[in-house]
Amino acid sequence: GKMRVAAVLAVVCITGCSEALTQFHVNCATGFDENAGTAAAPFKTVARAQAAVRSARNTRLGHTTTQERAVVQISGLCELESTLTLDSTDSNVDYVGTDGAMLSGGTQLNVPPSVSDATSPIQIDLTKYNFSASTLGKLSGRGYSGGSACINVYAFEPSGAELFYRPAGPASAAGARSAGSTDAGTGCRLARWPNANPGVPASSDWAKITKVETGQQVVLGGATATQLSAWAAEVATGDGGWTHGLWSWNWADSHRPILGVYPANGSVAVGNDDMGNRDTSPIKVGSASGQGGNVYVYNLKSELDAPGEYYIDRATATLWFIPPPAAAGAGAAGTYHLSRLPGAVVSVGPGVANVSFRNLEIRYGRGGGVVMTGASNVVLIQCTVSDHGMMGVNVTDGVGCGVEGSDVANNGDGGVILFGGDRDTLTPSGHFATNCTLHRNQRWIMNYAPNILLGGVGQTARGCEVYASPQIGVFFQGNDHTLSASNVHDVARQCSDCGAFYMGRDWTYRGNQILGTTFSALASVFAGWLPSAVYLDDQLSSVNIAQCTFDHVKGSLLELGGGRHNSFVENKLIGDANLHMDNRGGDGTQCVVPGRAPYMFLSRVPYQSPPWAKYPGLASILTDDPCTPKHNVISNNVLCEGAAISLNPAQVAAWGSTMANNTKGQC
Repeated sequence: GKMRVAAVLAVVCITGCSEALTQFHVNCATGFDENAGTAAAPFKTVARAQAAVRSARNTRLGHTTTQERAVVQISGLCELESTLTLDSTDSNVDYVGTDGAMLSGGTQLNVPPSVSDATSPIQIDLTKYNFSASTLGKLSGRGYSGGSACINVYAFEPSGAELFYRPAGPASAAGARSAGSTDAGTGCRLARWPNANPGVPASSDWAKITKVETGQQVVLGGATATQLSAWAAEVATGDGGWTHGLWSWNWADSHRPILGVYPANGSVAVGNDDMGNRDTSPIKVGSASGQGGNVYVYNLKSELDAPGEYYIDRATATLWFIPPPAAAGAGAAGTYHLSRLPGAVVSVGPGVANVSFRNLEIRYGRGGGVVMTGASNVVLIQCTVSDHGMMGVNVTDGVGCGVEGSDVANNGDGGVILFGGDRDTLTPSGHFATNCTLHRNQRWIMNYAPNILLGGVGQTARGCEVYASPQIGVFFQGNDHTLSASNVHDVARQCSDCGAFYMGRDWTYRGNQILGTTFSALASVFAGWLPSAVYLDDQLSSVNIAQCTFDHVKGSLLELGGGRHNSFVENKLIGDANLHMDNRGGDGTQCVVPGRAPYMFLSRVPYQSPPWAKYPGLASILTDDPCTPKHNVISNNVLCEGAAISLNPAQVAAWGSTMANNTKGQC
């Protein structure tokens, strides 16, 4: 609405409405911070340019002001010594990249092209790059194996040092779409067993737990006695191995340390994570179509045997790696980088306004890539935000911030997180992601770390391509969010009972829309419950899905899990039309139980106050059979290529919902 328009106008004005009064140049390859910061005599660091902008404003006007615009032109590989931190005195600045500019939280390693054909590990002494045991960081527990159908941000945490390969190619963000993506053969991963399929994920990427011994000792199907003996020696003397598992459910994952390996009975003892022992759900034995019991082990030098794998001996600060497929062969001229910064690469603080980052690559931080808190009209335009230990872009509070025409890929714990607004008053924050590509952003946490999250009130994602994630592609929490004109495909690839789009478990999450979006190519490596396109879990209500295309979705196009006031109208259903609707909350008031969702969430917001009156039936929900899936509408959809809706119209009507005018036609 109006806030979105204001955000766009602000971006246009700060980048093109008037000539900047202050302009400085940075060349991180050839510049010197003692220079004047001109095109002919550029600075070397972005921090020096930031200080020069502040000083110029103060000198010219007699006091610090941010009313005049400034431009910082950046070129070269800029390896930041610390996070680029912006405060309120840094407003009204455009950071513009030229000649392949990169803001890096890592260190480039000198790996001669002559080793690109290596089939055995390459050894790098990291002390020559000023790394040590204390600066390499450590591996730690992440995730939550119990699952909770929400974004567990407390389970996200910075990584230790990670190795990345950036292939040679277009330097601009718009052209670097595959840089850093595992499926494109450019990714690096810690040495693991079983080895990961070099292309798209496969069921062979996971070992099945065949038995659970006393405590948390698990027997892994396929592990040989020789392997187990090697693991035992490493765990006893080295950094220690780790496991990543879908322990209880194929929609909830966590990382656990290996505490011991016992070749005599073929078992591996795993611990809980190190963040308050969150992992308390029982470990299950794996089966072909059941939930849980899937795991792989990693950070074991004895398993360094596949292209793209690496191992870091932190005690001696030594790296071993085998080049990824994209680095093999004559002419390969990519670069290797080891992440160094412990936090974000760019941090934008409260009070910062009207700032843009344009045509920059932002890579290799151990925390988030770009983190904004309480900022206004700060936007990334034509940027690549990739290869970070946590999420790519994390926006919290503020108004009108977002990403436009950018590529966000290969991050550890999610792609773009946009959260803000006031749910009490339903005041929107107007954050946005427009015309972006969002993919492969779950290197560490796979589940509930989506490619894009819209949270709070009033965020939008439009014209985005969302793909290549193991579980959720798009996740909403809160009110009045919109996903439109986007393409969601090849997601939910390593999960069961999951969805490409997901919301769940709250009657008060209202006013959300999915418009004109295509869902296709949804398939999981796990047999059993096929992925859904749109998953409205556990009585989630008031989502409008309209004018979308569902192209040969084998699972449920719509998983309507007992919610109310949802509409599924004017959509095109091609080839398949499996819609699922149930009354999982019971009927009448059966689900109105203190301490149980969704009833318990009513108390979090003033749902009977005037701002909330725009949501039909919410104020009186407790007197209108709240547990019955009433007031849903499934109508005016076009069914093509043999698609047929399997829902029983009589049952839908008995629940107080409507299904009508769904007809065969041409798509």
